[in-house]
Amino acid sequence: MRSMRQGFVAPSRGDNVSMQQLMETIRALQEAVAASRVDQDRFQVDLARSQANNEDLCKTNEELRRNLQNVGERTVDERAPPLLVKAPPMPFSQEIMDTVIPVAPVAFIKRSKTKRGVCSVEEGITRLEITREKRPEPTGEVLERKIGGKKFKLGRCLGQEAHDQIVVVIARHMDVFAWSAADMPGIDPDFLCHRLTMYPKVRPVRQRRRKFNDDRRQVIREETQKPLSTCHIREIQYPEWLANFVLVKKASGKWRMCVDFTDLNKACPKDSYPLPTIDALVDSASGCRFLSFLDAFSGYNQICMHPRDECKTTFMTELSCYCYKVMPFRLKNAGATYQRSMDRVLAPMIGRNVQAYVDDMVITSQVKDQHIVDLEELFTTIAKYRLKLNPEKCVFGVEAGKFLGFLLTEHGREANPKKCAAIIAMRSPISVKEVQQLTRQMAQEK
Repeated sequence: MRSMRQGFVAPSRGDNVSMQQLMETIRALQEAVAASRVDQDRFQVDLARSQANNEDLCKTNEELRRNLQNVGERTVDERAPPLLVKAPPMPFSQEIMDTVIPVAPVAFIKRSKTKRGVCSVEEGITRLEITREKRPEPTGEVLERKIGGKKFKLGRCLGQEAHDQIVVVIARHMDVFAWSAADMPGIDPDFLCHRLTMYPKVRPVRQRRRKFNDDRRQVIREETQKPLSTCHIREIQYPEWLANFVLVKKASGKWRMCVDFTDLNKACPKDSYPLPTIDALVDSASGCRFLSFLDAFSGYNQICMHPRDECKTTFMTELSCYCYKVMPFRLKNAGATYQRSMDRVLAPMIGRNVQAYVDDMVITSQVKDQHIVDLEELFTTIAKYRLKLNPEKCVFGVEAGKFLGFLLTEHGREANPKKCAAIIAMRSPISVKEVQQLTRQMAQEK
């Protein structure tokens, strides 16, 4: 006992403090471990929930794509009742989400899973027997007829008698069409011309000459001779404003003559003339039985420049410098000036039987005979102001057609088949990042 007492050392005050700190540290570690277990449980729950939401999102997206693919299509078994499918909220366009799409039952669909467990429509549908519902398409219901040795496009839905009447109307007003720039005298300058209003403290800008390869130089020579032969441009000396020549390729494969008016456009204030609302024009034009789509021939070049502003549109080539006598493309406020001219020319008809947005026009009628009368009225009206139409882009008496990016039919506006095909061919998003990208693209399109 004595030896034990001699070997025992009483704990000091510092040892008690260190022991207490050790106990507090252990207690804090235990609390941290418990909290981490709770966070881990919450993470597992959130992970399971996100996986379930991702599967629901992929399934709903697949159903939506299949529904879009079946729009305008009908299965062989027409006796089965149609289903109404409304997709739950998804990061897609609200217009698509709020649309109740009628879905017809398909014959046989086999689903296959990809590596990530997402069903692929392109690989999954192995057999789909459908019959396409008859919907009016402009390309399928248009025939060509020669009038005065020139080709015109007429709708098949009119019938032989109406065709003959439209042929008579067109033959009577052949002077409202132009097949080349030489056939286009332009609108009377006393009626309307394009003026350039510039800021008072702006200095003229002369751009540095750009270099082109041999092929482009040959195209520039040819494109310069066309407006020069029709007196749309003239040679000028000692210009204050000088811009470069630009070639823009059209959808038809032809070249369009343009000029880099960047510096000149910066020096001009914006013309606040109100352009028509596209949605209002499409709503007014849709739902009509007969439609005729018209397009002006090089519409901007039919309006003359004011004589004092011609020198400001000067551009350079390798041979000389030229300025425009007519309103060119890519010039600021040109669209407002052209819309102002269309509103003045078609003032008696706009809103009643004609809708016009810049150089695109559509004649709308509910009755076949009235449509022929409307064509006669339009031709007579534009002939007074020497406005010319492009016969290659005009279609007369059809049941459907594209106007400002929309497909107009008797039943109203419909989705563009090409845009629907792009959505159908689109791959389903398989990650949060791809869903965000899709949402961003939909917002930009809207």
